[in-house]
Amino acid sequence: MPAALAATRVSVAGLLRGRDLSGEALLALDEDVVALTTTRGRIAIRIGAIEGVRSTATTLELYLERGDTIQLSGSTAVGELAGVLERRVYTLPELTLSLRTFGSRGAAGPEHDRFFAPLLAALRAAHAAGEEAREGVQRALDAAALRERVTAWLRAIGPERFPREPPEQRALEAELRDVLAPLFASLDALERAQRELAACDDAERFARWRAWSRALRGVFESADACWRTLADVLVPSRRGELTRWQRFRRWMRGAR
Repeated sequence: MPAALAATRVSVAGLLRGRDLSGEALLALDEDVVALTTTRGRIAIRIGAIEGVRSTATTLELYLERGDTIQLSGSTAVGELAGVLERRVYTLPELTLSLRTFGSRGAAGPEHDRFFAPLLAALRAAHAAGEEAREGVQRALDAAALRERVTAWLRAIGPERFPREPPEQRALEAELRDVLAPLFASLDALERAQRELAACDDAERFARWRAWSRALRGVFESADACWRTLADVLVPSRRGELTRWQRFRRWMRGAR
């Protein structure tokens, strides 16, 4: 991915914050800015402000925040710029740094690796797909699949710990569901962002990808935060306390 594109003369049309840009300009890509140098001065458009693009070999439309649109044409460098922008935007966010508890392993226990396994496996599959294969990345990090794996982990713990005591199994599952409520909420948000990304057109695809990326980071951060409580719930010394805790909660609910 080139860090910059050599200045190329292009034709420009469109409005930027009410300013008419019609005319000729020198087009360049400099770090995270698309620069247009005209006789009236230099215009710097942040890549982060571009919500989507449409392009051919020699034309490019930039869809910006606030509904502005800029059309560039007249050079093959314009078409090349579209590919560069896509590669800059369609990247995975840094996710492993969100797993601070996992990284420190300070709260590690017998369920530690099993709990984080679905997220780490999905992340490995996304990297294996390659960031240019956007659809493969999204499939690897599918919200419904992640929810199913987390739910499978949740449902397996009770029978493993209390194989002959169904009430204890249900009590443990109920407590764990309470703890995991923020994670399931973040998975719901990821699923909504996923649907919106799949349904959008090119004019807003960059913006929808960024929203999906933020929701994805939210899932990893939520999982990390939930584990801090889960680690306390799942320590062996609490085994005999789980049902009393749950019964107390049920009694309190019934007393209201």
